[in-house]
Amino acid sequence: MSRPIKNNANFFTHFPHDRNSKTSRALRAKFGEGGYGIFQMILESLTGEDHFRMGTSELDFELLAFDFSITQEKFSEIYQYMIKLRILVENDGFFHCPELNKRLEPLLVDRKRKRDSNKDNQLDLPLISNIIPELTPDISPISEVIPELTPELNTQYSTVQYSTIQKKAKKKKKKKKKKKKNSLLMKKLKN
Repeated sequence: MSRPIKNNANFFTHFPHDRNSKTSRALRAKFGEGGYGIFQMILESLTGEDHFRMGTSELDFELLAFDFSITQEKFSEIYQYMIKLRILVENDGFFHCPELNKRLEPLLVDRKRKRDSNKDNQLDLPLISNIIPELTPDISPISEVIPELTPELNTQYSTVQYSTIQKKAKKKKKKKKKKKKNSLLMKKLKN
């Protein structure tokens, strides 16, 4: 059985110029370094969530405020300002960060590419979702879940022609094959 599809990430890229963007400077001007810190904690939280989005209910905000060690009122104030600055976007009871989605899209594309390439190496068995669709949740990448909110990426991806691990494995296999061939030759010579 294969591993379940992962729709979140363990980390996100943080660039050294992030703190000097217009939106980050506006957050720092209005709320001090604490406002920028809350923004970074929200990004960390979103990164760990499926499809990089979180709920907008009062309970969701209460839990985040508790996690960030601030009052719910202060969290709501900072959150509303981030919505105003378009750092965060709300949609259908969830919020997400378009910039974070843009940074994590290559990860999802790479995962999909690897899944697709692994399909060639697997048995052609029916998927459980094809048999009982109501048992499997929607596990589409963020660009398929919220296409209008995910900006197009104009990034060119390099393709690796071979992996060093695969190269080493091939070398080891050749060596083993050669050793076996030599041992067979030695047996023939002895007889």
